[in-house]
Amino acid sequence: MADHNEAIAILGGTGDLGTGLAIRWAKAGHHIIIGSRTQEKADKAVADLRAISPTTQADAMVNAAAAAAGQIVVLTVPAEHQLATLAGVKEQLKGKIALIGTTAPGLEDLRSTPVEGVYPGVEVHANLIAGMINRTLKSKPGYILAAEVAFLLVGGVVLSFVIPRLSALWATAVALASAGLIAGFNLLVWTETDLVLPLATSVLMVAFIYTMNMAYGYFVESRTKRQVTER
Repeated sequence: MADHNEAIAILGGTGDLGTGLAIRWAKAGHHIIIGSRTQEKADKAVADLRAISPTTQADAMVNAAAAAAGQIVVLTVPAEHQLATLAGVKEQLKGKIALIGTTAPGLEDLRSTPVEGVYPGVEVHANLIAGMINRTLKSKPGYILAAEVAFLLVGGVVLSFVIPRLSALWATAVALASAGLIAGFNLLVWTETDLVLPLATSVLMVAFIYTMNMAYGYFVESRTKRQVTER
């Protein structure tokens, strides 16, 4: 399990949203602080959390103490109680990372994301902050464009030289293998280095060279057959 030093305080962490976030972050190895209006409810929430994830580092506090102790603070109380809760922890939140949001559909803070059609905006913010802290956000540096152009030029020249010299069967195998290697390398870089590499252009380049070669071979063979027939 990862070892994260940042303590995440979840104010109102005894509710459904707070409990769900606590379970996910606990399983990721974060130190969790469950905040509540009463110490008794916070203690029960921590006990339930440890029953799910026994190795979790978790503490139970009232909201004000949780806000003071957490490096990251998430407010998960119902919308009608947010202002009152924030007023009670205003001083403790100075200099903190605070996530304030709601999952209520009527407040229109639900987003469509690649991982889920309806995703609370506060969870989007939470994932972005977690990525910043853990340095796992995907990035596409400026040099990727130059690398892509260089790869297309070099790869295009190599395939344009190799594929026409192969039989149809071997040309198909080489094209499929090339596309597979490109996709595999793209996935490896994505997972291991958090870099975003272009995939579509490289695969389309392979498909274009293969298709043009097959089409050229077909037309040349058809013309040869016609010439033989006319004789």
